[in-house]
Amino acid sequence: MRIVESIKEMEELCKSSSDSAVVPTMGALHSGHVALLKEARKSEVVIATLFVNPLQFNDSSDYELYPRTLDEDINIFNQCKVDILFKPSKEDILRPGSFQNISAGYEGELWEGKFRKGHFDGVLTIVNKIFQITKPRRAIFGTKDIQQVALISDKLGRKHNVDIVSVETVRNSDGLAFSSRNRLLSDKGLSKATIIYNALREGVLECGKGSSPEMVIKRIDQILASEPDFKKQYAGIDFFLIDGTKKLVILVAGFVEGVRLIDNMIYDTHTYEKYSASL
Repeated sequence: MRIVESIKEMEELCKSSSDSAVVPTMGALHSGHVALLKEARKSEVVIATLFVNPLQFNDSSDYELYPRTLDEDINIFNQCKVDILFKPSKEDILRPGSFQNISAGYEGELWEGKFRKGHFDGVLTIVNKIFQITKPRRAIFGTKDIQQVALISDKLGRKHNVDIVSVETVRNSDGLAFSSRNRLLSDKGLSKATIIYNALREGVLECGKGSSPEMVIKRIDQILASEPDFKKQYAGIDFFLIDGTKKLVILVAGFVEGVRLIDNMIYDTHTYEKYSASL
């Protein structure tokens, strides 16, 4: 694996590849990232990026606390047969006048955007610059951040002629979605956080019964309220355009041990049958 820190060097390397896939990350890698890198391996050249993006944090303390595990990450990138790891400095990527601010618009003010002002503008601005530098044919993202995937696809996919590929959320044996922020939880906290998965699963089952959106949310809220140490921020239902198809998605966000966690579940025949069969 070649590790590149210079933007100029990265641009030179990417001129010659016509079949590359990029996996943008902020490090603190886990099994979800491994699934993204596995999908990327279907392309001739796999590029991973590692940059903790300050523009997407509306709380500077959250940015400082974000897990940084460089040695572990490099080992995982190597194991996943990444060809090029692009690891730019904050000063280089955010050099004044070197990047274009991208607005997420109205859609970026909903759900996550309502509670994290400017978050999606920051995401899109840096992903736009990554696409400019790496010039990939495909870009791989996980559906755990489904609103992010939809916005990147809408705002940047056609702009850069990049196929935005989504990969299903990876979960542990208790259903908890893998997240870099899980590292900040105690063992008890990890156990309590599974209430999010339980609530989403119940929401899928309620949708499958033909219940109204209001009844689905009521059922989700009942499950979430059964864990007193979970502090809900929002729970809702919305449609997102993913891989060219409009998907009905159930979303939950909240706090366990002061750590903010998000998750979602797409409702379709497959997920309903999967969870109803386990009853």
